[in-house]
Amino acid sequence: MSGLVCFLAARASFAQDTFDAHGFKVGPQDGDLRSAFVVPRPTARTAGDWFASGLLQFADAPMVAIATPAQGEPTRTTMLDDVLALYASAGVVVHRRVQLSAAAPLYLLSRGPDGTANGVSAGDVRLLGHVTLLEPDRGLGLGLAPHVDLPTGRSEVFLGESSVAGGARLTATWEGRRWTASAAAGAQLDGSVDLENIRKDDTLLASAGFGVLLGESHAAHVELDYRRALGGGADRRGSGGPLEALLSVKGRRDSGAHWFAGASTALSPGVTAARFRAVVGGGFGRRGSTDPCSEGCPGDLGELPVTVLWQGQPMSGASVMAQSVDAMHQATADGSFHRFGGLPLGSEWTVTARKGVCLEGVATTVVRPEPAAVQIELAPQLAARVRVELIDQLGQPVPQATWTWGARPDGCVPEPRTHQVAHRDEYPVAVGRSSFTVEAVGYRPVSQSLVAEADELSVIKVVLTEQPIELHDH
Repeated sequence: MSGLVCFLAARASFAQDTFDAHGFKVGPQDGDLRSAFVVPRPTARTAGDWFASGLLQFADAPMVAIATPAQGEPTRTTMLDDVLALYASAGVVVHRRVQLSAAAPLYLLSRGPDGTANGVSAGDVRLLGHVTLLEPDRGLGLGLAPHVDLPTGRSEVFLGESSVAGGARLTATWEGRRWTASAAAGAQLDGSVDLENIRKDDTLLASAGFGVLLGESHAAHVELDYRRALGGGADRRGSGGPLEALLSVKGRRDSGAHWFAGASTALSPGVTAARFRAVVGGGFGRRGSTDPCSEGCPGDLGELPVTVLWQGQPMSGASVMAQSVDAMHQATADGSFHRFGGLPLGSEWTVTARKGVCLEGVATTVVRPEPAAVQIELAPQLAARVRVELIDQLGQPVPQATWTWGARPDGCVPEPRTHQVAHRDEYPVAVGRSSFTVEAVGYRPVSQSLVAEADELSVIKVVLTEQPIELHDH
C-alpha cells in the first residue's frame, strides 16, 4: 500500500508532464482494402478523393503502474482501465501522392486507479499527412507520414498529452497480386515523464503488417505495433517496449461504403499495450481506382472462360475467337465451354463465337484475377432480304400461300419455318442458298431455291400452276 501512496504522490507532482497512455493511433480508414489498420501504406491515390469514418474501441488496462517499495513486494495498480472510445476521422487527397486527414476520440468511459469513472471527455486531435515518395507498381513503395497531436484531451487522467506533440514515420510497402506487406518506423516527440516504472520520453515507433485480399471487396490483415522510450528506463519492471498484435478484417462496397473490425492483445508488457482491445467501425467516401493490382498486376496471367448459348441453352461445337489489340486466339469449344489461358491480367478482349454460317455472338470483357465465365448468346445473322412475288400462269397475283423453308442450320431462315406469306412480302434471310416450298389452295406445290447476297434485296418470283379439278364417277 505504501508503494501505491508514493506512486499517487508522484503522479500529482508530475501532473504537468502526463501523457496519453491510451496508445491507440490508427491510420486513415479510407476504405483501401490493401491498407493495414495501424500501419500506414504509401500508394497512389486520386486527387479529390475523400473519406469520413467512425469507430468504437474498447481497451482493457492499457496502463499499469508497478510501485517498487524499499521493502516488500512490488505493487501493481491499473491506472487506466475499461476505456471505451468513439473515434471520428476524415481526410482528403490533395494530390495523387498526398493525403491529409484528422482524427479525434471521444472517451465515453474510462476508469482510474480506484475504479471510479473518469467521465466523458475529449481526446487529443491528431493531424496526419502521408506523402508517397515512390509509388508501388507490383513492388516497392515508399512514403513519409508526419503527424501532430494537439493537447485537447485530459492529460490528468492519462487521456491526452500535456503539450503539443508529434512525430513522423517512414513508410514502406511491397505488393503482390493478392497480398500486401507494409512497415513503418519513426519517432514520437513529446515531453518526458518519470513515474515509478512508467518512463515516457521521445518514443521509437515501429510497426509491420501483412494483408491478403479475400475476393474483390474484402481483406484481412495481421499487424505488430511496437513502441520504445528513447530515454532508457527499460531496466524497470513493466517498463519495456510495449508490443501489440492486431488482427483485422475489412470490406468495401462499390457505393463507397466500407466497414472494418479488429482485435488485439499485448505480447509484451508496457504502457499503452492493452491486455485486450476490440475495434469495430465503418465509413463512406469516394476513392478512385488507382491500385495497380486492382485489375491484376502487370505481368500476371489469368484465364478467360467462355460459355456459348443459343436461345438460352448451351450450344456445343461453336468456334470461339478472342482478340485484343496485340493478340488473337482461336479454338473450337469443347461442348458449350472453352477456357482461354495465359492472358495478361487487366487486358481487354473481344470474344466472338460462331456456329455454322448463320449464328454469331460477340462480347467484350477484361481478364480479372477471379474470372467469371463470359456468356455469349448466339443470334441469327440475317444479313440479306428477299421479296416474294406470288403469281399464277397469267401473271396475276396470288393473294396468299403457305411458305415452308427447307432444311438449313438453325438461325439461317426466319422462324417459324412454316408460315403464311402474301404477295410482295419481304423477309430477312441468311446469306447463301436456301430452299423453300410454296403451297396454295387450288395450285400445285412449287419447290424452289434462292441465293441471297449480303445487304441486298433479292426478288423471288414464284409461279403457281392451277391444279386441275378431278371429276369422279360414282
